[in-house]
Amino acid sequence: MTYYTFSISYNDSFARVRVTKNTSLFDLAAILLEAIGFDLDHAFGFHSSPQGPYDRNETKEFTLFADQGEGKLASDTGVETTPVLAAFSEKETMLFHFDYGDDWLFPVTCQNIETTTSRKHKPEILEVKGDFPVQYPPLDEDWEEPWEEGEESPDNIINFNSNTSAQNSNHIEEYDDEATEYKRIFEFNSKLVDEFAIYQLDNKVSQATVNKHCRNVLLFGNDFLLNYEGLSLTDDPSFIDEYLGNWFIRKCMWSDEKSIKENITSFKKFYAWAEKKGKITKNDYTELLLTIKEMKNVWLERSQKYNDPNIDIEDVFGFPI
Repeated sequence: MTYYTFSISYNDSFARVRVTKNTSLFDLAAILLEAIGFDLDHAFGFHSSPQGPYDRNETKEFTLFADQGEGKLASDTGVETTPVLAAFSEKETMLFHFDYGDDWLFPVTCQNIETTTSRKHKPEILEVKGDFPVQYPPLDEDWEEPWEEGEESPDNIINFNSNTSAQNSNHIEEYDDEATEYKRIFEFNSKLVDEFAIYQLDNKVSQATVNKHCRNVLLFGNDFLLNYEGLSLTDDPSFIDEYLGNWFIRKCMWSDEKSIKENITSFKKFYAWAEKKGKITKNDYTELLLTIKEMKNVWLERSQKYNDPNIDIEDVFGFPI
């Protein structure tokens, strides 16, 4: 059996994994992410350029988007069926770009290729050294630095120099509640999309189409609505305007007129199902369709302008970004 040993690094930390030569790049990504403690819950790609997908002159890449028919390069064969032997040569390093929003960038090197008498097929983690970043830090890690001595403390920060132990306990409970609510909404969105997927499959929709719709809806729900508004997919669908008319265009490198149209299709199908099942009101669904009808051409025009290097961003959105 021929095995490929890979290393993934971040600053002084690294991990090593071993896979067979026929392991897909998707499964390679899965074992790499498992090694560093990340969840495989976002799009990703392997890139020959240190700048990854942001290098317009990149000559080699393998992305999850290509499996959806949205690859940037004609030579991009995707990650779901491309084996490591077709992507990596020995000692070759590629950039593993994970989550095209938070932009996690990890160099991945094929350290060694060897043929042995072993018959193990399952990818395995060989070692992990150092501390990799936390994919989802606790909500309170973004607190401001303590204020200088003598400076009046901000209203929203506890003054630990005063007798406020009861107040302190209340704040801790508040942040515990925030983390709990975040987890609740995340799981609610995921379960909801799973139900939607089952409904589509039961109605003879192809697996590839179901996957595309679910990815589009979950990106809107868990990456935008939850993280930026603290809302679930059923709370306020009207945020589709802010999402497709701004955030999606700026944050997702694959955004273009085609991807916006595909998202519109996904949202129409998902929310039609959600209204039918009583998960949103008929009024919310009607408002969603009206927003799409009125704003669709605006979203498409903004996307076209945003991808034009000769047009300033302020001219795209009409205000500084």
